[in-house]
Amino acid sequence: MSATLPPTPSKAPKKKRSGFRRFARATVFTVLLLIVASAAALVIGYVVTPIPDPNRLVTANATIVYYNDGKTPLGTFAARNRTSVTFEQMSPNIQEAVVAAENRDFWTDRGISPSGMVRALWRDVRGQPTQGASTITQQYVKNYYLTDEQSLSRKVRELFITLKVQRQLGKQQILTNYLNTVYFGRGAYGIEAAAQTFFGVSAKQLSAEQSAVLASLLKGPSLYDPAGGKANVARLTDRYHYVLIGMAEAGKYDAKKAATVKLPTIGQLSQDQQYSGTRGYLLAAARTELLKRGITDQELNAGGLRITTTFDPKMQTAAEKAVKDYMPTQNAVGLHVGLAAVEPGTGAVRALYGGTDYLKHPFSDATQATWQPGSSFKAFTLAAMLKENIGLRARADGNTLLLPDGESVRNEFHTNYGSSVSMLYATEKSINTAFVDVTQRIGPAKVVDAAIAAGVPKDAKNLQPVPVVTLGVASETPLTMANAYATMAAQGKRADAHTIDVVKTRAGKTRLKVDANVTQTISVDVTRDVTYALEQVVAYGTGTAAQALDRPVAGKTGTHENQTAWFMGYTPQLSASVGFYKVDAKGKRLSLDGTGGMSTFFGGTVPTKMWTEFMKLALAGQPVEKFDAPANIGGSVFPTSTATSTPTPSNTPTPSNTPTPSNTSGPTTPPATTAPPSTATPSATQPPATTAPPTTSRPTGTSEPTHTVAPTVTVPPRPTSTPRPTKTAAAAHTG
Repeated sequence: MSATLPPTPSKAPKKKRSGFRRFARATVFTVLLLIVASAAALVIGYVVTPIPDPNRLVTANATIVYYNDGKTPLGTFAARNRTSVTFEQMSPNIQEAVVAAENRDFWTDRGISPSGMVRALWRDVRGQPTQGASTITQQYVKNYYLTDEQSLSRKVRELFITLKVQRQLGKQQILTNYLNTVYFGRGAYGIEAAAQTFFGVSAKQLSAEQSAVLASLLKGPSLYDPAGGKANVARLTDRYHYVLIGMAEAGKYDAKKAATVKLPTIGQLSQDQQYSGTRGYLLAAARTELLKRGITDQELNAGGLRITTTFDPKMQTAAEKAVKDYMPTQNAVGLHVGLAAVEPGTGAVRALYGGTDYLKHPFSDATQATWQPGSSFKAFTLAAMLKENIGLRARADGNTLLLPDGESVRNEFHTNYGSSVSMLYATEKSINTAFVDVTQRIGPAKVVDAAIAAGVPKDAKNLQPVPVVTLGVASETPLTMANAYATMAAQGKRADAHTIDVVKTRAGKTRLKVDANVTQTISVDVTRDVTYALEQVVAYGTGTAAQALDRPVAGKTGTHENQTAWFMGYTPQLSASVGFYKVDAKGKRLSLDGTGGMSTFFGGTVPTKMWTEFMKLALAGQPVEKFDAPANIGGSVFPTSTATSTPTPSNTPTPSNTPTPSNTSGPTTPPATTAPPSTATPSATQPPATTAPPTTSRPTGTSEPTHTVAPTVTVPPRPTSTPRPTKTAAAAHTG
């Protein structure tokens, strides 16, 4: 019987296994090739990447600040305060403090932190803020590449340098280089400059406590320098104890007092000579804004940035010349003036005058000092009134006013203008009582809202919804008021005032571009009528000195308690404010009366003349532009008032430079509820010509201008009770 042979096995599976093996071999080969190529690239990159020379750091990276043309230099932010020292010339205290603060494994690590690099990469991938290098060696290398570029190539270069530095330099040399290049704040690069700047000693003489302070600053000088305020002091104190505790754990400090020892005495902040003169105020304002917008202190001092500001060199020169030409010299000890100019519609700050020398008086009278603007605040009351559809022909009480709570409000020199004056005339002559009357009727909160809509900060001191808020009792800066008036000039478009246009890196890439942030906060028609009213102030009222500009001007004078004097106004192209105040050696406010030989220092005198001179020079060569015609908003009649006024006196009262509010309520008569004929001239007693600003008389028969009568509107009467104003607020304010 023949045997049955088994079937011949199929060869197909062998072919499949053979194909898989070829694929596997190709894959392995490719991977190995990539590894070899990557290793070769790493080796080549490692070989060709040089170790940085710490002695070249900083000097080539000065930040340059330009005027708005991007070509004319304004100044620099440069870390020139730097001296290199050897390891032996550094106190062991600072060496141990920096290690405790920044990298406690420094003496034993390999120079890089893989876990830190992974964390940084993960944050980058997720779009979170950049994670700082985690070792001293990495930080030293990162400081060399001081740029905001976040490319992979830069990170690779940093890795090569870190590995090379770690291999070729000893730990002592790495720490020495790091301490000679790291930024401590206040323009101090390197430990020697920091020791001298903060404590007035050499790096060799630093105590453990002083060293702990300097090591704490490395986390962020602008956040930990105690000169930055209480919040900085609190942060510094916490970090200071953290560093001392770390030193104690390493056996380099007394553990018993590490968590409780007080901060050592730290030197006061001083400024570099680059801030000298008037330009220092511009540089300081620009720097403050840059820090708020996220540019770091270190970038500013050594980042090699190119910063274009909004300051116009021609207008800045005009500001300085106007102040020089019109600044009073007689009885002028303690006299201060601030000037600010803003471009309507953009918020670009074109000029600032904060003082004669920033180094002597590092507090800007244009952007930091605040004082009461007086009657110039009445522009916002007009805006609030017009928003309620109450027009400029509406009539209010021009006599000394008794509020429902018994407080009195009067006009300058106790002048009474009659129980019914138009708000246009009240604006021209800056009649306090009429504006308080209107504020009572529409509600003080609406005046506050209008001021905020124009650009007055919500947190301005004394910006409260009380009847006398219209008299300018809230404290403001010249820049704030110039920008708020710019909103009127721009027909209700409010823009954030700013001093920075664009910031670019050394490579020419845009680091920051400032947006004007323009918002329509007041209606066009309201601003057209406000502008028209303020034009009459210059044409016929307290601001006639501004007529010398010889182009359309809208403006308002302001004086508060004889202690402040202002003029602020605008053309379609530019808004500016000029304000004066006076203090004694202790900073106490003094009366301006007698300054410049004038018995009474009004806003319509020197402030208006200085403003006009500035605007002449600033706008020279620019076309003369006109304002739009008034919109003639609203009605002309107020309802019966609940307040009372004193009768108009038949004789001219004797002026007084230091009058006091009236506390006596004599016979009163209620104001009229309808407007008198347009040809009637309100009863008014004018101040003496020797003390009041000059005025221009209207043509015969036009004592109060007429408007097209808009439909009558109903206005709510004044409330029966109002917040009681302070005695200071109830005293006279004049325009």
